[in-house]
Amino acid sequence: TKLLDILEEYLQWRRLVYRRIDGTTSLEDRESAIVDFNDPDTDCFIFLLSIRAAGRGLNLQTADTVVIYDPDPNPKNEEQAVARAHRIGQTREVKVIYMEAVVEKISSHQKEDELRSGGSVDLEDDMAGKDRYIGSIEGLIRNNIQQYKIDMADEVINAGRFDQRTTHEERRMTLETLLHDEERYQETVHDVPSLHEVNR
Repeated sequence: TKLLDILEEYLQWRRLVYRRIDGTTSLEDRESAIVDFNDPDTDCFIFLLSIRAAGRGLNLQTADTVVIYDPDPNPKNEEQAVARAHRIGQTREVKVIYMEAVVEKISSHQKEDELRSGGSVDLEDDMAGKDRYIGSIEGLIRNNIQQYKIDMADEVINAGRFDQRTTHEERRMTLETLLHDEERYQETVHDVPSLHEVNR
């Protein structure tokens, strides 16, 4: 909940009305915060939740944006937290934003400016800078888990696909398709907004 403490401090500094629930919140305070947030006439537009507290029987159907600041290693916990806004009574599209740590690569313009001003550009960074951004560890883990689920589903679906009646050509086509899909997955770029784009 340290991250919630930091966010709460920021909201207080900005004088923004918010509600908060974490593992230490009593049932009475919890119910009061939910009712207050869902009230159509409320000034409160931010609800701070720890991801585990957000997964337990909350109804936040008036929320239209969910921001995950501190991803959980278990994607199911995140899904449950997002589902709090996807409830009966929700009339708007719900946006989900994952705020994950990323390393922004140096743009070619910055490299040119650096070289002109007598600075140097690390060759290793330059070689690694082919992609605009590198995904965070959490994002990569989430993608790997998702890919693992897809692979398991494919294995179940494809179980027994090659039987005695399958021709050599059918086997070749299936294997080529699987290889092509794997290559496409390997080329996936995890493009995320820069700090400048987020803070516009």
